[in-house]
Amino acid sequence: MKLMQRLKDRPILEAEITKSVREYLKMKRIFHYKQWQGLGSLHGISDIIGILNGKYLAIEVKRPGKSPSPKQQAFLDRVNSEGGIGIIVRSVGDVHVFLSNILNKDRIRDRPED
Repeated sequence: MKLMQRLKDRPILEAEITKSVREYLKMKRIFHYKQWQGLGSLHGISDIIGILNGKYLAIEVKRPGKSPSPKQQAFLDRVNSEGGIGIIVRSVGDVHVFLSNILNKDRIRDRPED
């Protein structure tokens, strides 16, 4: 019982948010992939990269209460200034609200299977 309470009370991990966001995007049939960081990676590149209605999509995933680094914010600003879509999300609910606000729900739902 104590273990379950500790698990319930612990803060959600960014990896868990990322996984749920990716599952949601897959369900909506939105092309995307997880951008892994490593040697030679572009500093500040967002966690999830995709294409939404022909536009470059960059999703920076953060834990609740956390903010992007200056390099991450600069990357998102660049994406937005170049006509792409760059957003910060702290939950899968943030993605749902974002998509609901900018897209016709039927257009998302009717995407072809991969």
